[in-house]
Amino acid sequence: MHKELCHSKLEDHSSAVAAPIFDVKGNVVAGLSLAGSDMRFQQEHIAELSAKVMETAKLISSKLGWKQSWVRGE
Repeated sequence: MHKELCHSKLEDHSSAVAAPIFDVKGNVVAGLSLAGSDMRFQQEHIAELSAKVMETAKLISSKLGWKQSWVRGE
């Protein structure tokens, strides 16, 4: 599964992590993101935040019928 992390790309002093949501056919039908101030996205928290976003996107995808393995980016 692919995830994205960005710092201050859209807003100064902001960061976000995001992951795709797949449907039963493997199409990306939505995305899930978590955004906040840079102070909340300190290096020691990024792995935990990314893991939570990816796990939630995986859960939503599975409820939409996606059953494939999450191999890209893991």
